[in-house]
Amino acid sequence: MKAPAIRAFHALFARNGLMAVAVFLVGAVISFSAMRFTDQIQERGLRSEFLHLAGLHAASFEREIEVNLEASRDLQRFLQADPAISRDQFKRYVSPMLRQLASIHALEWARRMRHTERADFETRVRADNLPEFRISERDSLGQLVPAARRDEYFPIQYLTPLEENRAALGFDLASDPLRRAALEQARDSGKLVASAPVFLVRDATRKPSILVVAPLYDRPALDPAQRRDAIQGFALGVYHLNDIFQDAMQKSHLGLADVSLRIREVAALERDELLFAHLPREWDKSLAGLEYRRNLKVAGRDWIFSARPTRTYLATQQESVPWFVLLAGLAISAVLAAYLAHMLNRHQTIRNQVRDRTRELAASESRNRAVVDTAVNPIITMDERGTVRRLREQGYNGKIAAVTASAMSQDSQKAIAAGCNHYISKPVGEDFEQRVADILAGA
Repeated sequence: MKAPAIRAFHALFARNGLMAVAVFLVGAVISFSAMRFTDQIQERGLRSEFLHLAGLHAASFEREIEVNLEASRDLQRFLQADPAISRDQFKRYVSPMLRQLASIHALEWARRMRHTERADFETRVRADNLPEFRISERDSLGQLVPAARRDEYFPIQYLTPLEENRAALGFDLASDPLRRAALEQARDSGKLVASAPVFLVRDATRKPSILVVAPLYDRPALDPAQRRDAIQGFALGVYHLNDIFQDAMQKSHLGLADVSLRIREVAALERDELLFAHLPREWDKSLAGLEYRRNLKVAGRDWIFSARPTRTYLATQQESVPWFVLLAGLAISAVLAAYLAHMLNRHQTIRNQVRDRTRELAASESRNRAVVDTAVNPIITMDERGTVRRLREQGYNGKIAAVTASAMSQDSQKAIAAGCNHYISKPVGEDFEQRVADILAGA
């Protein structure tokens, strides 16, 4: 008897356990899906926030560049008003700008000088307390030497600050291909032009710099040919690129300390030359799929500002919400699975109890039927809880007396209503047998 019961228990547990496990697995799948969905929402929010932040930073760079370029425009307007100013007047005018904008390396005035004027020009400048002045250029070794004979020169005549840049005084800007290209573009267009990155004369830092060139004419000129003939000289601003961009980062306060930045010139993309880089070693380690780019127009040149978030940045910005969603989902799934298993077991227990009770009632009914079928006397003593009605329904027409401890008047009425013919209350006395005899006799 025990083996079938054990097998039935195992079968019941297997069915209910499998259903509970199935519910948990479905909940786990839903939880992982919810986690992934939440993670995607968070990633989109992080991407949007980063691109917005990088855009603000790029705009900050543009503003800082524009502020610095404005110094060259101011110098152009000043010299246009009176090109014959003295060295002291030039210094007094530009010194406040240099104090205000630390990223400006120098401000300069380069006058156009024809070869026929060279000797007289050098003599006049030497007399201005600059005895070693000469129009110079670099030789093949990078050393400053007297400039070779040419039809015209564009030597630096005024320069502030002078002491740290004294070697550049008299340098012919037209002698260097990169500087000459910027001069010619500015001359022919009449606009502010930035040079390609250059290394300054005798600059020990070897930082890449740009020259921002503003042309001045001695008469109105409407086309490139007229401008070439009317060119008088150039106002120049000399800028260390790294200083401009570092100042922009310090002034922005946008929280991009953990962002890898690059600024490159479009014309030099194939050479992958950088004008500026912040956290360059983290560039390849950053999330390559998330990159912000913006084209910067800088005095006739095209630069590309690029930003990528480093893994440090992502780690500080990401939240644990997806993991919370996953854990909460798994916990709810486990509770539901346990509750389902409990309810299934309870349901099966109730079913088993009903089945056992039904069997008991069937056995009791069989016993009652046997009593009815074999009774010698037409009287049965029993309670009135449904058994009497079933006997009557099954066709028993004999006499039935209810023998019960309930002695209230309504109890006798209930017994008669249930189908009993007579009612005898307990305790019975010595006359019980006589009362039964009277019932049998039809009394």
